[in-house]
Amino acid sequence: MKNSHEPSLWCMSGQDKLSDVCALSSTDPGPDPHMPDHGAVTAADRIRATLHSGAVGDALGYRCSWEQGTKSSSSPLAISDDTQMSLYVMDGLLEVMEWAAEGSAADPPATVWLAMLRWYRSQRGDFPEDTPRPLLRWIDADDQPLGHERHPDPVCLSGLEHTQMRLINRVANPDAVTATAVSRASGYAMLPDIDHRLRISLVRQSVVLTHGSTTAWVSAAVFALILTELLAGSDLDRAVHQALKYLRQENSVEEQLSAVLAQIGRYTEQPTLNPGRDADHPQRVPADRVLACALGMVATNPSGSLGVLADQLFDCLGQAPHEDLSTLGSIAGQLLGARDGHLPHHRRSDLESALAADQVAVLDEMATRWLKFTEPLPETTG
Repeated sequence: MKNSHEPSLWCMSGQDKLSDVCALSSTDPGPDPHMPDHGAVTAADRIRATLHSGAVGDALGYRCSWEQGTKSSSSPLAISDDTQMSLYVMDGLLEVMEWAAEGSAADPPATVWLAMLRWYRSQRGDFPEDTPRPLLRWIDADDQPLGHERHPDPVCLSGLEHTQMRLINRVANPDAVTATAVSRASGYAMLPDIDHRLRISLVRQSVVLTHGSTTAWVSAAVFALILTELLAGSDLDRAVHQALKYLRQENSVEEQLSAVLAQIGRYTEQPTLNPGRDADHPQRVPADRVLACALGMVATNPSGSLGVLADQLFDCLGQAPHEDLSTLGSIAGQLLGARDGHLPHHRRSDLESALAADQVAVLDEMATRWLKFTEPLPETTG
């Protein structure tokens, strides 16, 4: 476990914008001649962009919330637990695919649980007491940048401290509503050739490892279905409509689920950049509100500008607890990447200047490993 500096609030004057501090433009730079035409964007492009954009959004939100800002663009952004857990969940799913390629079966929920225990170890220095001790993988290497402790969600840590794997009928933290359950669900959207019912089931089984509320798993399922549609090339409105329609059809009898879907669906009527606070959960913004806010951010950022995202997050400072801004940035960034299919703000150089090189490298490595098992083989001509 690597130690990060002690938290201190980053207070900036009204004239200062996060995009200025990070040396990011909040104006549309126009098309990048080195990027492919939008119509030529592939699913692989969108997966890479989802990973990279989510990491930058997470890091922007974290800096806005916690870091003592030296107003210098020379200080790279740092990813937090949202990106860390997203990558560990993907690594668990990747391990399932690796076993399958060798002709062996592995249980996806159990393998993801073991991957999450490896994430816990990266934060606390060891596995939770009396839990399995899975073999370490490439992502756990000491030279990987995923072990920095940056205010991990206590809900996730406590959920993983149960000695037995949590199940749908034996959930962890039954009242937990934090949106970290949503931000880490993107890997399920990237799984090819599975139907929505299975995708939702896998998401739910992953969420209950740490979060037991309906709000958490439904929000994560909606996010995964929206990402699935975006990765297939749908526009945002259609992606949201299709995701909500499917869940309403499949779960029309559950009143609490319908209420969560209604909260998320309000974004289409009046996109909001303010997640607000909830009387029942004054310390944190519930997952459905965070997702709705992220959708509003993406809807009002048609150019996919990283600088616009930075300023949107700064505008939320004071309206949402600090713990939620990195999650909000992660979710919005992943949606932007999946929608646009290119790296944040159109240019790879912005990504490399925003994030530390070792963080960019681990994102690239995950994308390469993932696409090895999920990207369609090129067609051959006879």
